[in-house]
Amino acid sequence: MIEIKNLNAGYENKNVLNIDSMDFKEGEISGIVGLNGCGKSTLLKSIIGLTEWSGRIIVDGKDCRK
Repeated sequence: MIEIKNLNAGYENKNVLNIDSMDFKEGEISGIVGLNGCGKSTLLKSIIGLTEWSGRIIVDGKDCRK
């Protein structure tokens, strides 16, 4: 399970992604859709640690900041 709380992420001091709360549950299929530039890739890059972000990302009960 992936839990996201108060996520803010972006590039070069420009914030492109703001998420208050989002959950991806184990065993469910989820899709991420949206217009170009709305933050789909930034969300995925934040989850796997390829971009700077603030907030909380918890994967299988473990905080990604630690």
